[in-house]
Amino acid sequence: MTFDFEIASCGCEGCLNQGAVALANTTPTQCFYDDLPGCVGAAGASQHSFPAPSEPGTYFFHFTRMWNFSCAEVQNQPIGGAPRFAAICVAP
Repeated sequence: MTFDFEIASCGCEGCLNQGAVALANTTPTQCFYDDLPGCVGAAGASQHSFPAPSEPGTYFFHFTRMWNFSCAEVQNQPIGGAPRFAAICVAP
């Protein structure tokens, strides 16, 4: 999957921000951003690979932004209720 992103942090300009993506109801395994965007913001492109689920169905990708010290901390926080931005369909 490849996507473009924009991120700003006007509420906490000195805070490290992490942007993460995962399949719904799983914990993130990949960050697409880990830096200080400030209120000016940052933008970029990101590319990630995910293993396809083994069961047929439609699976949604969610993203989230968090304020932590590193992406390692994001990987312990499920993001199932975060906004959806992509889907994959696994055929039977």
